[in-house]
Amino acid sequence: MLILYFMYRTETEIIYKIIFGRIVKWITFDHVSIGTAIKRYYCENEHYLKKFSMFKSDCPSFMRRKYNGVAAIQKREIHNVCEQHCVGHRKDLAVKDSRSTLY
Repeated sequence: MLILYFMYRTETEIIYKIIFGRIVKWITFDHVSIGTAIKRYYCENEHYLKKFSMFKSDCPSFMRRKYNGVAAIQKREIHNVCEQHCVGHRKDLAVKDSRSTLY
């Protein structure tokens, strides 16, 4: 299962908004299926795919493989995409670092 969320900001706003996109179920769980699901969502909802700018993942390593991961494949078409792995883990590390700085 893939849960798509989207973070966006209009030109006149400072604060980003996060909206739920869709839950995608499939039989095969690989980089091709996930990349296709993301593209399909953008097409079905008439979003401009070139504005896709960040890919965050809490999933296995194939999501971020250097040459054939989901983010790498997206970068071939959308050059400004940056990726970030394990969002929850990064937040935990940030809290840990800030606590060690305070104490």
